[in-house]
Amino acid sequence: MDSDNSRIRIAHIHAGKKMCGCAAYIFNLMEYMDATRFESHLTLLEEGEVSEAAEARGLPYFVAGKSKPGDPGTFLRLRKYYIDNCIDIAHTHTLNGNFYGRVASLLSPGTKIVTTVHTYMKKVIGDIAGKRMLLGRLMLAQNKILSMGNAAFVVASEDLRQDIMSDGVPEQKSHIVYNGIRLPSKSEIPLHRSKMREAFSFSQETLVIGTAIRLVPSKNVQALIRGSAALKKAGIPHKNLIIGEGGEAPKLRELVEELGLQEEVVFAGWRADARSLVAGLDLYVQPSLEENFPYGILEAMAMERPVLCYNTGSHPDMVESGKTGYVCEHGNREEFERRLVELMTHHERRLTFGTQSRQRV
Repeated sequence: MDSDNSRIRIAHIHAGKKMCGCAAYIFNLMEYMDATRFESHLTLLEEGEVSEAAEARGLPYFVAGKSKPGDPGTFLRLRKYYIDNCIDIAHTHTLNGNFYGRVASLLSPGTKIVTTVHTYMKKVIGDIAGKRMLLGRLMLAQNKILSMGNAAFVVASEDLRQDIMSDGVPEQKSHIVYNGIRLPSKSEIPLHRSKMREAFSFSQETLVIGTAIRLVPSKNVQALIRGSAALKKAGIPHKNLIIGEGGEAPKLRELVEELGLQEEVVFAGWRADARSLVAGLDLYVQPSLEENFPYGILEAMAMERPVLCYNTGSHPDMVESGKTGYVCEHGNREEFERRLVELMTHHERRLTFGTQSRQRV
């Protein structure tokens, strides 16, 4: 064990099964936090996409080995890991990561709990519990009770800060830290664009809209598919690339068939290279009705892509409507589709918005 006691030791706790924005956030922290001051440990509940991504990046990780919901062995293994590695801070993420990471910290009094809240659970509990309302209430209750032991909470927007404070989090414990990404060089953008177009057999002239998003109800991906129908009706040939996976995938595929968009819509599934793929789009669309500070928008803007989104979370802070894209009234499908058609018929405007998007990031 490292004998240097001057560094703060942080265990980033994540569920581990699915790669998501939370995991990308952790990877960024591990890569860019000052190694002379902080020692980062990636701590997962299960093997899965996150451990695979960590291996690809050469990042060491520990798997606590959750075998079933509420597995008591997981708490004890995490507690032992905290003690053996002199962990100062358990940095918890995701509902499961919060649950196990917090309980293990309570069993290890020398470890403080800091949670990064990536989304307001009350608004998206349906994505997790579905129609099991009692289960959803129990999840929210345990999350709130265990959070009382937190030393601090980190959020990426004032909107989310107000949400968690309305749920009882003290103002002095809530802190805003915006998400950040590595800015790709200007020379990388055309290379990524060409590579994406080649990978999906899109010509360089083809108009392509798309998103990188989880396929769950709150992400409202059906709005993007209906947007393709609006473009087709307006006589605008295009492709619609949907990067991501989730429980809504079968319903979304059915909608594509119902609307006769099999030639326009391409489901790419989960992709480790999603960040570079967005460079091949002409317009990045974030159709979410509930969101915080999504990496997808940041990464698209960094790649000089204009953005179309709804007014939710920090979208209006990120996207300057009329300058880097358009922020539509929450849930206003008519405005959303009108702006989509408008952007896809004005090449120069897209280019201008894209340049200004990168400057904004």
